Amino acid sequence: MWWTIATALGITFLPGQAYAWRQLNDAGYFVSTNPASSFFYVLTASHAFHLLGGVAALVYVDVQALRLRLGPAKRTAIDVTAIFWHFLDGLWVYLMVLFYVWG
Repeated sequence: MWWTIATALGITFLPGQAYAWRQLNDAGYFVSTNPASSFFYVLTASHAFHLLGGVAALVYVDVQALRLRLGPAKRTAIDVTAIFWHFLDGLWVYLMVLFYVWG
């Protein structure tokens, strides 16, 4: 159940990010507007690409679980996917602290 929830939240992020970019565009903030907006777009785009890879892995494991095809032989797929997501979690916590303290 938690794996499926994580998959749904990961998928939900992408349209939310597209909506945020649309709002910024409508407000006149483009990639070329200034260095801060460029940095924001590059940072969030790189996150979106990493998220796409992570969501693909989550979907793969989730589908295998729902089809009852996960067992000890598939444990590596589960472990690698979980490690990837925990790495992203840690990276974003680090970045938010860095931006809060430095910014």
